[in-house]
Amino acid sequence: MGGVFTSGVPRYFMGDLILPPLVQADEITPAAANYWRAKPILPGEDIPGLNIMFPLGTVEVTEASTNGAGVTVTTSPPELVVGATLLGQPI
Repeated sequence: MGGVFTSGVPRYFMGDLILPPLVQADEITPAAANYWRAKPILPGEDIPGLNIMFPLGTVEVTEASTNGAGVTVTTSPPELVVGATLLGQPI
């Protein structure tokens, strides 16, 4: 079923070791030691130098639009205020 959502065939199997790239996305510049993360960003983690916070918290969505990005929630974490950004999107 996943083939419907992807543009190609997976190149790795469960348990395969995924090695860090030797070059950056431009395929020319050698990849520095900090170019590749060994694991995904975790909730509550801050990306150094980018000021992007992945908040740790939960919300209860009571209403959501099927043709837009708007949602209505009952409560939200204190950090989630008007004017803040969440994953690069304005609140």
